[in-house]
Amino acid sequence: RTGGLLAAAMASNDASVENTFRFHLLPGGIKSLGEKSAKELLAKWNLDVHMQAHSFRYDQHFTPQQLDAFLCDFFNDPTVQATAPVCTGRQIHSWGSMGSVSSVKADRLSTSVVRLDFFDRLEKEVDIVRAGYIAKCLDVPCEEMVIASDKLRLMLLDESSEEWGAYSR
Repeated sequence: RTGGLLAAAMASNDASVENTFRFHLLPGGIKSLGEKSAKELLAKWNLDVHMQAHSFRYDQHFTPQQLDAFLCDFFNDPTVQATAPVCTGRQIHSWGSMGSVSSVKADRLSTSVVRLDFFDRLEKEVDIVRAGYIAKCLDVPCEEMVIASDKLRLMLLDESSEEWGAYSR
């Protein structure tokens, strides 16, 4: 487990990437996502068909200094590649292989907030959530062909949006 981390993988056609960490799929998946309340929320946000969640274990001791190698090994691991495809479109069952990864960029995230009221401002201050649903908006192109189709994605991706600074105040 890498903790509060945001990682982006860069695809490569180079098949000569050597793995040092090996990953093994844990049976049973993530049980909490199978609960009725979780399934309802995933369906409400359309994640029931556009998300997959798996648990893996790895075979070596991990230190923070190994983070880049660990993430590259994770994304290139044959077990991960076979069981954790990436969503390739908005259509149901639009899944594909990530392909080989040559580099990663990881930023350590602040994980000091542990209360759920942290998310209340999405509804109260910036009107991103309405009656429990994420507010939709017209598609807005953001950074390198990413499309924001709702106000939450817009807040996270577009620095010029009204919602951008909601958590920096």
